[in-house]
Amino acid sequence: MELALWLRTQRERRAVTYAKMAELTGHRFSPATLSRGASGRKASREVVLAYAEACGADTDEALRRWKAAQRAEAQRRRRARASTEFGDLATSVRSVMTHPKLIDHFGKLLDAMVELRAREGQPSLRDLQSAAGKTPDGRHHRLPKSSLSVILRGEQPPSRSHLTAFLEALSVPAARIRLSEKAWDRITDSEARKPPGSRHTPTRDLPARRATERTSRPGDH
Repeated sequence: MELALWLRTQRERRAVTYAKMAELTGHRFSPATLSRGASGRKASREVVLAYAEACGADTDEALRRWKAAQRAEAQRRRRARASTEFGDLATSVRSVMTHPKLIDHFGKLLDAMVELRAREGQPSLRDLQSAAGKTPDGRHHRLPKSSLSVILRGEQPPSRSHLTAFLEALSVPAARIRLSEKAWDRITDSEARKPPGSRHTPTRDLPARRATERTSRPGDH
């Protein structure tokens, strides 16, 4: 695996033991954890970054390679599940249909959020909460993991502020964030004009819910 090879190369270049690496990370990770991290495949984002720091390597490059490895693993799992060409075609169509300009109800918005999270290596809810930061007064998280869990399960639509915080946490370009916010505004305006009994909610979008359930990881909730 490319990530594993790169990590091992960094350690060999620095000529440092795993015990010394653990010390350099402030003992946040044990030598055994760092050693397992060198396999790359199941290493967490935090372990990979700590590994790179301990080896004096470029952490931005480490993060890029970790995301690439996560995407490759997600693609491998999807291919394993797909038994026909139609499965691959459906995946491609779904990627196109989650573009902000084509989103016209909260179910599609949820699909887009699930898709973006998967593309970025399926970061945990805790990682997303941390990346989104705090409110201006510093008292609350902008994207509480408890709220995000409910949103990604399709139990309620995101608020505009939660959507923005989610996209920023995933480092989505500002232009796409604006398009997504406009999509949220369109959907909200459209829903407000409908009779209460006919309003569309994410809970009716079963494919999105199933995708979320398949990609949720232990410890996210």
